[in-house]
Amino acid sequence: MAITSAQVDDFNTYARNPETWVLAARRSLAVAKVLMGRADQLRLSADQNFFESSGCYYAGYFHAGVAVENAAKAVLISRDPTIVSKGAVDIKKFGGRTGHELFDLTQSAAIALSDAERRLVEKLEEFVWMGRYTVPRKADVLYDDKKMSNARLSSVDERDILHSLVDRIISRI
Repeated sequence: MAITSAQVDDFNTYARNPETWVLAARRSLAVAKVLMGRADQLRLSADQNFFESSGCYYAGYFHAGVAVENAAKAVLISRDPTIVSKGAVDIKKFGGRTGHELFDLTQSAAIALSDAERRLVEKLEEFVWMGRYTVPRKADVLYDDKKMSNARLSSVDERDILHSLVDRIISRI
């Protein structure tokens, strides 16, 4: 479908606005909180529904990853609005192959990560595919003990770290 030059301009204005990306980050963070809370409730329940529990767990971490991703993209777009031009987002300017590599995005946005934040970002990067797809693009990910161990383990302060990190990234705009 062909779009008009006015529509291209509208898209460029919308996508170049860091607040568009911040809204998406905050929305995903709110969904992650709800899903993770529900997963916790189900884990403690005597009549745990496996599908609901695992679905909330995977989807919660997926949305947490999307929150970090959109927050970092907000920073990058605030610094370089030409990431969006001619009615398209140039994902190559986000770093990485697909524009979804969270560690690359945080590094491109010059966000210094603590060890705990780095572990969380690495974990969330795995959930960006695990929450969306049944299998990874390549088999080696499933046999990477470090990545899979990190994806399975959670710390008690993980959600606090997540919220703090997203807020800190957004504050860089």
